[in-house]
Amino acid sequence: MRKVLISALLVLTAAFAYNTNLGNRGTYNVYSGSCEDMGMLTIDLNALGTMINIQDTVIGNDTVTAQLTEVLPYFGLSFTPWHYLEFGLWGHGRYATIGNYSSAVSDFYNDLGLSVKGGIPIYFNENNNLYIAPGIDGFAYMHGLGTPAQSYGFGGLGLFTFNAAWFGIHLNGGYEYITGPTTTSNVLGGAGLEIWPFKFAGIIVDGTARIPSNDFANFANYLRVTPGLRFGFGGRVVKFNINLGAELEPMQTPFRWHALAGFGLGFDLMPSKEGLISGLVVDKETQKPIEGAKISIEGSSDIEPYTTGPDGRFTISRPSGEYTLLAEHPDYLATKTASELIELEGGTVMLELSKYSAGATVVGVVSDAVDGDPISAVLSFVNISADTIISSFKSDPVSGYYRAIVPAGTYKVNVEANAYKKSHKSMLLKEADELVVDFRLEKSAEGPQPKPLVFPVVYFGRGEVFVSPKNYAMLQQVVDILKTNPYVKIELQGNTDSVGDSESNYYVSVKRAESVKSFLVGNGISSDRISVVGFGESRPRGNNRTRVGQDMNRRVDIIAL
Repeated sequence: MRKVLISALLVLTAAFAYNTNLGNRGTYNVYSGSCEDMGMLTIDLNALGTMINIQDTVIGNDTVTAQLTEVLPYFGLSFTPWHYLEFGLWGHGRYATIGNYSSAVSDFYNDLGLSVKGGIPIYFNENNNLYIAPGIDGFAYMHGLGTPAQSYGFGGLGLFTFNAAWFGIHLNGGYEYITGPTTTSNVLGGAGLEIWPFKFAGIIVDGTARIPSNDFANFANYLRVTPGLRFGFGGRVVKFNINLGAELEPMQTPFRWHALAGFGLGFDLMPSKEGLISGLVVDKETQKPIEGAKISIEGSSDIEPYTTGPDGRFTISRPSGEYTLLAEHPDYLATKTASELIELEGGTVMLELSKYSAGATVVGVVSDAVDGDPISAVLSFVNISADTIISSFKSDPVSGYYRAIVPAGTYKVNVEANAYKKSHKSMLLKEADELVVDFRLEKSAEGPQPKPLVFPVVYFGRGEVFVSPKNYAMLQQVVDILKTNPYVKIELQGNTDSVGDSESNYYVSVKRAESVKSFLVGNGISSDRISVVGFGESRPRGNNRTRVGQDMNRRVDIIAL
């Protein structure tokens, strides 16, 4: 009788033959068609438990109403070595007692299985949160290890997922074959729904069925429904979730249920650089790493800043569209890097910071030459030897005060303010100089001056002398500006990096400027309005010792005359 009762318990729990609760994608018992992120190792630990009364149970020589106490621990381990391939190892055990206070029968067994899943997501938007994902899963397992009823099963599932931001549907269907003391086969089906009203909390519902192939007409008897909640935390590198729910068997008599609780962990073992900016922050003079530099996306509150460690390295999320990378440190001048240059480097950059003490400090007041009122003005420090604007500063509109810190050198300081004549002064600044230089501006007789025309810079790839199609839209804006201002003439100034000999670089710089001219003339701008000059490698804007600096130097500047 005891063997008969144990066999009956095994039949009652036959639907737990394998566990699909792997990874952080999908629902409790239904796979997602999409694999985990590449390099992600996930660990899931969950348990089901119940206590129910079963009438007319035979224990010994008595027929009684017996209490079934059942605990089913689950574990799942998965790894995704490639975006479209996921391997899983899973298992679960079962401990149950059935009886009353005077006598009881115990039962224990465990299962172990392997699975291989492949899935290909097809995305419909730039954020990759609207997609469908067809996939397949193959599995094999050992059931009832260490019991007389030990058996082996294998089979496969077809998978499909539709995901739209906070809403997802998962569908599974397949077949399994079991061999052991008896040979059977089952049809497998499942549907899962997940809704995430918050980033950290979602509603999960799934329904599964494992239907014997010879009893398909009574498929409803094998239905299991699992509603619950999932709480998810973490980011790209570490993920964590908590599962709470209940598994229901609505067609069983008596009605059966199991409470569900558990958690999952995910670790990225192969961090990807996709969607990230990474790099190194160093001292410009010593080239040593800088600790404590704050790296952020200028003006963005959605992307968390990164503070460098002793090695000076950083990794920060890369936003879509145009952006500016800002590097700050209390002991150094802040530096900004445009997204265009970062993309040229493939998202990996080296940022060189200059110490505050590694230059000269100029302070002063910009005011009206007649009444002494403070003026909000822009002061541009132009390095005379390189004919390059090193930095620009703005005076305070209330006090007229400005403070500029620039590297040592010879400068022409241009001062411009609305409704005032332009002014300038020349300065020879030495290391650690601290100067007070005031500017008194005269009002313009013509009234407010029009803002000077500013044109974008055209950058070229290594060895390129022709305009790239990616610059067409930008140059079309230049065409529109010139057509709006028909009397403006421009000079195209070609430049190169220092790779190669100076004679070849001069030739390349001229060819680049002529290439830009050809585009403008071809789009309706008179060639009489355009002059071309090449400077070769003589006017660098960036450090030619770095790839970023070389990218900055391969350019054509468009200057309004």
